[in-house]
Amino acid sequence: MRLARTWSRLGLLCLLAAPLMAQEEADSFNLWPLLTYRPEDHWGRPATTTAAGPFWLGQRWEDRHVYGFRPITLTYQPLDLPEDIDFHLLYPIFNYHESGDMVYWDVYSLIRYRHDSGSDITDFQAFPFLFYFDSPNPEANYAAFWPVGGTLKNFFGRDRVDFAAWPLYVRTRNEEAVRYSVPWPFVQYLTGPESRGAALWPLYGHFEKDDDYARTFAAWPIYYDVYRDLDEPQPRHDFGVLPFYARSTDAGLKSETFGWPFFGYTKEWEPRPTYNETRYFWPLFVQGEGEEKFINRWMPFYTHEGKGLHKKKWYMWPILKRSERYEEPMTIDRDQLLYFLWWDERRSTASWESRKTFLWPLFGYWDDGQEARQIQLLDPLGGLFPNNSTMRDAWGNLFAIYRYDRRGDSQEHSVLWNLVNWKRAEGETLNLEIGPLFDYERAEEHATGDWEVLWGLVGRHGAEEDRRWEFFWKDF
Repeated sequence: MRLARTWSRLGLLCLLAAPLMAQEEADSFNLWPLLTYRPEDHWGRPATTTAAGPFWLGQRWEDRHVYGFRPITLTYQPLDLPEDIDFHLLYPIFNYHESGDMVYWDVYSLIRYRHDSGSDITDFQAFPFLFYFDSPNPEANYAAFWPVGGTLKNFFGRDRVDFAAWPLYVRTRNEEAVRYSVPWPFVQYLTGPESRGAALWPLYGHFEKDDDYARTFAAWPIYYDVYRDLDEPQPRHDFGVLPFYARSTDAGLKSETFGWPFFGYTKEWEPRPTYNETRYFWPLFVQGEGEEKFINRWMPFYTHEGKGLHKKKWYMWPILKRSERYEEPMTIDRDQLLYFLWWDERRSTASWESRKTFLWPLFGYWDDGQEARQIQLLDPLGGLFPNNSTMRDAWGNLFAIYRYDRRGDSQEHSVLWNLVNWKRAEGETLNLEIGPLFDYERAEEHATGDWEVLWGLVGRHGAEEDRRWEFFWKDF
């Protein structure tokens, strides 16, 4: 796509421009807000160029380039595959990906296009109106324009869907079972070698497939009678006359509900893990205990429930939630206040622990467990999208009026997107920049430091035994 390639080239020029403009001996360049540049350091910070304050970004990581005029565009390019590209326009509205023979783009995931030139496959959807798939295999191809007509394949759990003047005519197929609806969903007819049935919805309907299922409903959704897995020694049976009574039975299962869905019980035994549950006023008051799961719910006051390696607690729902889950070899603990107002997650193993904390919209805190930490003020998106790095790159940094970055023994403070930048590391130099106005640098082994105003209009340089003044960009 030409637009994505153009923005990528502009970003590369921006990334290269700042170090070329900087003095050869300088480790950074600060013409805030027009242009700033900070080189890569051995603590893992990438070479970074910004322009127009926080809006234009260029970063050179070890494995990728990142460019963008935020929040309008953002581009990722891997260094080992320079022809690949991930381009975002007003993320998440428009997203473009190109890798090898494959090109993909979408508009908020509702309009999607994919083309693989290697296999000659084209797939396009403008949901819910237009669907198109083309490949060398004629049996897999389809096209549809809703509600006029067309064919869909592998759509919403159906092998094939044909329709015309929807909802007047709809034909669906799963394996050899074919269902006609004229119009959908009111008049339905099912046919096939092992399938049969008909329905006049919502009055009455019955559908069945040999050794698989039998479904009957009347006055939908009041009455239903459904058998599944008819080839099993004990088929599953779901029966209900709503809202008065509902029952489900299966191998090792019996569940009944009275005054649906409020009062009832569930019992599970072999071959299932043992479990007993009582519902006093579902979903508010529920008690259950078993081998692999439990629930103690008295909403909104208190809830404690777990299944397998996942547990959670609620206090005064939806005010405070605490959850814990285990994903080998890692334990994940999370606390949430009103879902995102306070969001705190710790991931830990036997050897390290990482953490993310957000107080909406004031600040965000990150600790990767490997001696890298960050604090950001303001951060209104961190708690809403805590695991979305693209959202953070495209939008989150625009709010970072202050950022603290620590890598090992190196600390860096940035105010108003590098208007003020203060950096210090043990055994290294201390550096303070205030835009293009003032620059101060002191090596740890020297008691005095070098400083200058407007890149040398006035300055003082050199070691104690060789101090010299600078006026109008010349040494004296």
